[in-house]
Amino acid sequence: MSAFWLLSETQKILKKGFKKVENAVLEDLTIGAVKWAMLKFSRESNIAFSIDESVQIEGNSGPYMQYTYARIHSVLAKSSITDFEANSVKNLGVEELALTRLICQFEDVIFSAAHTFSPNLLTNYLFELAKVFNLFYEKEKIIGGADQEKRLALTAATGEVLKKGLYLLGISSPEKI
Repeated sequence: MSAFWLLSETQKILKKGFKKVENAVLEDLTIGAVKWAMLKFSRESNIAFSIDESVQIEGNSGPYMQYTYARIHSVLAKSSITDFEANSVKNLGVEELALTRLICQFEDVIFSAAHTFSPNLLTNYLFELAKVFNLFYEKEKIIGGADQEKRLALTAATGEVLKKGLYLLGISSPEKI
């Protein structure tokens, strides 16, 4: 199997699930799906590549990560607040605290991944961050309410970490899917 064939087949499957997506975004999703599927394995393990698993919008896949970033961008675009104060993140609830703790680990994960030549450490971290953010998104009202500024600040910080992490893996972060 050639890389061209793999990308072509992956794109065909993604096109069925994302019918209204622009071609450039579809290409980004395709490359993200294949790269993520390869990078999430450690150097010592055998790679068990599955096209069907790599294109899932839920689960440990490139499209899931890219969709999470697009969701974050959409939330922030709907908000009228664009500048967050550093002291806006206090009195955290359970999901907010979990998200904050993960965000604070980003630099350490990058350091470990780089020094051990293990990009899977970064993919594992980013997947966990995306899961925790999506749980936060489901349980908490981000826009509106007394905690809006705090929740928007956490959302923006999560988006920055996801974007930087995906960039380090060579995967794009589309703002709209």
